[in-house]
Amino acid sequence: MKNKAVKPNFYADTESTAYDEQNGVRVYLWCIIDDFEQKFHGYDVESLYKFLNKTKGIFYFHNLKHDWSFLEYYILKNKKKYKIMERYGQIFKVTFGKCELRDSMNLINCSLNDLDKTYCVKYHKTSIDYDVPYDHQATEKEIEYCYNDVYVLREGLQNWKTNLKSLL
Repeated sequence: MKNKAVKPNFYADTESTAYDEQNGVRVYLWCIIDDFEQKFHGYDVESLYKFLNKTKGIFYFHNLKHDWSFLEYYILKNKKKYKIMERYGQIFKVTFGKCELRDSMNLINCSLNDLDKTYCVKYHKTSIDYDVPYDHQATEKEIEYCYNDVYVLREGLQNWKTNLKSLL
């Protein structure tokens, strides 16, 4: 039996503009952290795809369906290959390149705010103005906000897993 190497965990989030009748919606910011305090961010879906495609690991998004909608559009438009495991519209896993995307809501079915209230001690959910125009450029405050969201996701998932292990 082959021993599969453990893939590192990453925690990710995207921020998108408000709907614009002429242009639609676009990702204007993405942030990713790993279990070792490494931080990565970018400003469009193309750079997100390129980062994910070359990075070996499991990437947790909270409500992957939202984030995947932007990536899937990019992938299909550029004729890239991917595999998706879904059922009745619920996405369980997406793979392409070296990455595997997972939806943390399949593990803990609650909002990020509720995840914070239940499992977080160090990081807590904050808010920003979500109604930004199509041509919006990310501010330092929004970058901090996006990173904070992925820190909340990481802390919440890690504490949930610890609690689950103590029950088993």
